[in-house]
Amino acid sequence: MLWWKKLRLVDGLLVVGIILVIIGLAMAWRQQKGNDEIKWTKANQTVKGARKYSYERKEKRQGKVSLNGASQEELESLRGIGPALADRIIEYRQLNDGFRNIKEVMLVRGIGDKLFEKIKDEIEL
Repeated sequence: MLWWKKLRLVDGLLVVGIILVIIGLAMAWRQQKGNDEIKWTKANQTVKGARKYSYERKEKRQGKVSLNGASQEELESLRGIGPALADRIIEYRQLNDGFRNIKEVMLVRGIGDKLFEKIKDEIEL
């Protein structure tokens, strides 16, 4: 029975050794990264080197946007419509002689049920 206790002791020491090696590697990796420490600041201060992101707010539009007559900028004023999608809407409109109903806009690649639900009250023919 003595050999069994020695075996359990060796297994336990092996597990502890592996854990210590992992911790040591993690600490060495962390030190190697260098200046990646978290710097806490007050809410109204910025962290040195932090990027400031901004976006342009789209102006409130008066009335609905006409699918058959809107410019690219007018189409981009719709929620969820960017330059690429506006181009696709205009291309579809030109190839198919305009839209016949507002649901037809869902045939444009990139406009699915969710996006249509967002914009359906803002568009007209």
